[in-house]
Amino acid sequence: MNNSPLLRCLSGSLTSSRFLSAAAIALTLLSVAVSSHARYGPDDEAEALEALKPKVEEEVKLPAAPKPENLVPVDTGPTSSYSFAIDAKSLTVSADYVIRYTIISTSPSGSQNVSHEGIDCKTNQFRRYAYGTKDGKWTPTRSDNWERVSSLSRNQLHFTLGRLYFCQSGLSAGSAEVIIERIRHNRPLSY
Repeated sequence: MNNSPLLRCLSGSLTSSRFLSAAAIALTLLSVAVSSHARYGPDDEAEALEALKPKVEEEVKLPAAPKPENLVPVDTGPTSSYSFAIDAKSLTVSADYVIRYTIISTSPSGSQNVSHEGIDCKTNQFRRYAYGTKDGKWTPTRSDNWERVSSLSRNQLHFTLGRLYFCQSGLSAGSAEVIIERIRHNRPLSY
């Protein structure tokens, strides 16, 4: 026979007032637990307000054009139609947890795009600063907007770099040299 309090109460082994008291306490505890998850605490509100403020970045200095001998392939998985290589000499880690780098994207037909980008480890966002030209110069982007890094992107470059090589717990995961070695030897961060 089942000894649950509800069955004992219904069968008369517990008084209905004791059962109702226990049920009231359980419901009160449940409502407190649910409401505490539904509301923002002071820290959550401050973070949400901080995220709405425009990001003030340190000045970004565009690097020299990438050279073939400095390119390190980045494996973005089997679903990516493009191949990627990062310029090891361009990667920098800033005090504001933004990792900046130059990436070369190669399409299946062989055409290449060069861009200088940044991933913000604190906010899990990325942006492009400039596009490379064939003569080795930079053309600044028109937008200074940060975009959310998504695992749903077809090529998954930013997700791969941010999650597997650059960032851990909202902080940069090492110096530029450590990060480049992690990419070079395909040793993703472990969580």
